[in-house]
Amino acid sequence: MNKGENRQRPRRKKRNLIIAFTVLITEAFGLTILLGHTEKSILKLRQKEVSALSSVYADQIERNVEKAANAAEILSYSIISSNGDTEFFREEAQSLYHTSSAIRCLQIAPGGTVDQIYPEEGSPEGQLNLFKDPDQKDMADLAKDYHTLILQGPFELKPGVSIMAVCNPVYLQDGSFWGFTIVIMDAPPLTAETERKLISSGYAFQIEKTDPLDSTEFIRMSSHGDTDDAVSSYFRFGSCTWRISIEPENGWKKSNVFEILSFAGWVVIVLVAVLVYSLMENKDRQKEIAIAARTDYLTGLNNRKGFDEDCNACFVRHPDEPFTGVMIDIDDFKRVNDLYGHAAGDTVLQALADKMKHLLPPEAIVGRYGGDEFCVILRNTSLTDAEKKLLPLMREALAFETEQGICKATISAGYASWPEQTSDRMRILLLADDALYAGKFSGKNICKAYQDYMHELNRCESRLKFSDLGLDLPLPACVCRNDDTLKVLSISRDLENEVAGFSSLKDFLPEAVCQRLLKGEMTGGERTEIKMKDGQHRKCRIYYRISRNEIYGKAAVLFFAEDD
Repeated sequence: MNKGENRQRPRRKKRNLIIAFTVLITEAFGLTILLGHTEKSILKLRQKEVSALSSVYADQIERNVEKAANAAEILSYSIISSNGDTEFFREEAQSLYHTSSAIRCLQIAPGGTVDQIYPEEGSPEGQLNLFKDPDQKDMADLAKDYHTLILQGPFELKPGVSIMAVCNPVYLQDGSFWGFTIVIMDAPPLTAETERKLISSGYAFQIEKTDPLDSTEFIRMSSHGDTDDAVSSYFRFGSCTWRISIEPENGWKKSNVFEILSFAGWVVIVLVAVLVYSLMENKDRQKEIAIAARTDYLTGLNNRKGFDEDCNACFVRHPDEPFTGVMIDIDDFKRVNDLYGHAAGDTVLQALADKMKHLLPPEAIVGRYGGDEFCVILRNTSLTDAEKKLLPLMREALAFETEQGICKATISAGYASWPEQTSDRMRILLLADDALYAGKFSGKNICKAYQDYMHELNRCESRLKFSDLGLDLPLPACVCRNDDTLKVLSISRDLENEVAGFSSLKDFLPEAVCQRLLKGEMTGGERTEIKMKDGQHRKCRIYYRISRNEIYGKAAVLFFAEDD
């Protein structure tokens, strides 16, 4: 080792120490943030637990209040069933009195005036007219007008004795107002058990309720300790909102043990964090690999595998949901690649994929079938609705930039519906494919629904265009074999809507005309009738010529003109 290398060693060592120290400081800072976040998470978790606890105790208080107040409801049912007779009161009140330790007495107030009380000893003064008493009038009016039970209080009956009153309006079967059933309760027993449990568990608390006439201000019923940062639970009863607020008696401060363990375990935490990070990275990579295996790299759509998986999952989740399968391809895509290069072809594929993502319904299942072919499942779509959903996709050409300028390409589509046209889900795209290639008979930028005759067509026939025969189309036209079958090979779009579905010329022309065509005896401009899809006949003149094609040889081309 030369001297220069020896001189560089201390420098590299110093540099490595600086980098190592920088990494250590950075990791320590990150650990501090992590611990702070952990502390906050623990605090939120603890607050969540205390919130659940407050909800449990709120339910307990609510049950205690309801248990005592139910006596007023039972008394009202008895009054209604006896049509306002109150002879039963003392006996039934004696029974109800022992259902809750919080009940101090039970009262009935026909017309709003208290006239019977059980037990009378230690009860508030009787013969009170609730509608005339200034302290009770508003409550009585509220209960009567809104047909609702009212819970009043707490009131101080005498020093050290706090009570609450349940005032329940009673309406007889004919709808007339009878009066009130009233339960006077001792307030402390309603919350005593809850208070005891909270204090023994080391919690500060505050129990409050609103007044029926003022829902904005809470009245404190009982409290213990400081509840400045408490969590609360609420319930409503008797036109009042109850609130129980709970907080640990020592506050939400973290313990010293947590601080010691946090400091002592920082190395372990860093190692665990690195391990977790590595595992998460590995998991993400696995997800990316799984997504890549089912996604077409060029377009971002499902590939054949992803499309099949999504379809199968959809069929399992929605076994009875109708759907329409669609096959789409780009017209003259090979010509785009040959003339403008494969980069232009890729641009066209991406443009079509983007259009499908934006124009097709969000629940549609879309995939690239291969080459320039794309497949779509339109969920919950009938054959009639499918064309409406595909029309925006067909309407606008695919623009792409070339050295010669902006060029455009069009698409064609075929579609078939389940269960309208087949009971086999697996055949739906085959039928849609037949419809797509049947559309090639009529030219480009075609959107065609599957019909039964289409399965008879073969793909060589589907490539026959009028242009292959060197023909222009001044009139509606049809091409057929010039043999005994007179099989229709191609049909112009304006004629297709009228006779589409007929596989032979014999299906819509008179037999005599067909025979003269085969014998070469037909004259130009011959008058005849065309049989329409709806069974009607339309008069027309037929002009024809015989043409030759390298695939079919001799073919007959017929032009149809209106007959004046």
